Amino acid sequence: MWLNESMTRAGLRQSFLFAATLVALFILPVNYLTRAKPPAPADEPRELVKLYLKAVYARDYRTAYQWISQADRENKSESDYLRENPSFSGIALELTRRLAEKIEFKDIQLESRQDRAMVRFTVRVPNANAKPLQDLFLNFDPDRLARLPEARKREIEHRLAAMESQGNLPLIEGEDTLGLVRERGKWRVSVEWEWR
Repeated sequence: MWLNESMTRAGLRQSFLFAATLVALFILPVNYLTRAKPPAPADEPRELVKLYLKAVYARDYRTAYQWISQADRENKSESDYLRENPSFSGIALELTRRLAEKIEFKDIQLESRQDRAMVRFTVRVPNANAKPLQDLFLNFDPDRLARLPEARKREIEHRLAAMESQGNLPLIEGEDTLGLVRERGKWRVSVEWEWR
């Protein structure tokens, strides 16, 4: 059957409209969503909890301090906080950060009212008191870890990865709660030092 010219134009116009509709309804929103800037990690309460607890676990207290609320920082200076909580540095910090990346969070529940929030969660952390990790990390002695040659550091990283992949990484699980406060549009950890 032969199509006349008016039917072909109508069909082309309809196909064009269909294609334009597809672009408008599906492709442009997908393109926007994939290019839209995600919120900064600290702008999302659950992510802030993860960042803060991983920093504390790794003994990266300088980083942890940045996540603490301004009200709390007015009650304890960074230098006082770091004197009370000496941070690891160098290779020791690199290795404990790697270990902190093994922390697993689940059942994260957020209750928020205006500028305050309570985050409840279950957490599984590598058991730093377990003999295999104590041996691997030289009893977490910062001086001994700081003197490690690069080859020994890589060996520790490989052994840690092997422990994890073989299911031999000693973990402990517990539940915890952390209070947050929103300051100037950003969430911060509320440790309430003024009450301690």
